[in-house]
Amino acid sequence: MRTITKKTIIINDNNNTKKKKKKKKKKKKKKKKKKKKKKKKKKKKKKIGWLVAALVLVVVVVVAAVEVVIVVVVVVVVVVVAAVVVVVLVVVVVVVATVVVIVVVLVVAVLASSCNSKKSCFSRSSSGIVVVIVAVVVIEVVVVVVVVVVVVVVVVVVVVVVVVAAVTAAVVVSALRKAVRNYSNNIIDNSSSNRCSYFHHSFITKQNHDC
Repeated sequence: MRTITKKTIIINDNNNTKKKKKKKKKKKKKKKKKKKKKKKKKKKKKKIGWLVAALVLVVVVVVAAVEVVIVVVVVVVVVVVAAVVVVVLVVVVVVVATVVVIVVVLVVAVLASSCNSKKSCFSRSSSGIVVVIVAVVVIEVVVVVVVVVVVVVVVVVVVVVVVVAAVTAAVVVSALRKAVRNYSNNIIDNSSSNRCSYFHHSFITKQNHDC
């Protein structure tokens, strides 16, 4: 009788262990299904983040390129304007000098030919030469002043344009950075809220505590 009771106990123990093992396997299968769903949602969010980062990089690169182009164009314009001003000054001085010489020679010749006595001719020629020289000096001074004023105005305008472009570019870049940060923070907040709501409806207890 003792051997029969031992066998029955062993048989019952085997059945209990088999049932417990089957229950554990079923639970593991359910957890695996839920993990697969979570992975799919995370991949979609990562794609959105990468797209946002790529767009931000493109915008920043475009803004930087525009800044570089503006600075290069301004520098080229300033150099060209300065060169043109110098050439104009040289040409004006040369032309004025030649005109002065020609005028003085003609005045002296006219006065010498129309005079009868030497004293009157000398006085007339000297006075005419003085008048011509004064007029030429006044013209040269006026031309130089006008050219200097134009150069100063052009340089001031160029400097103002460069400063305004730099300030606007800096403001635009800072605004873009702030917008991107706010957008990324909103994405993070939405993703965290979605995860918490998902885990709240799920039957997993460990991940509910994380939310």
